[in-house]
Amino acid sequence: MSLQVVEQNVFEPPINVVIHQMNCVGEWGIGELKKEIVSKFPNVKQADDERVRHDDPRILGRFLVVNVSNSQIHPNLNYVINLYYQFICGEDKKRYTDYEALY
Repeated sequence: MSLQVVEQNVFEPPINVVIHQMNCVGEWGIGELKKEIVSKFPNVKQADDERVRHDDPRILGRFLVVNVSNSQIHPNLNYVINLYYQFICGEDKKRYTDYEALY
């Protein structure tokens, strides 16, 4: 199996699922992709706020699948998946991904 790299807008066809890394503290303002997800699909942030306890270290390594298939803006997109692989976050260019949580 090989990996194919395609450079395009992740919200346009043929893409029907967007998977992105989240921190575990509920911070949505740092990454450009996160900002765009919040503006296009506010129900993704709402689901995260309602279903995830951001002070609980047990969410590290888990994920949340949010159905966005009723979007008028991007009807091709079915799901946004939040992967919780950073317990903390920062704007200091350090890598906060917890690689052990990926297993």
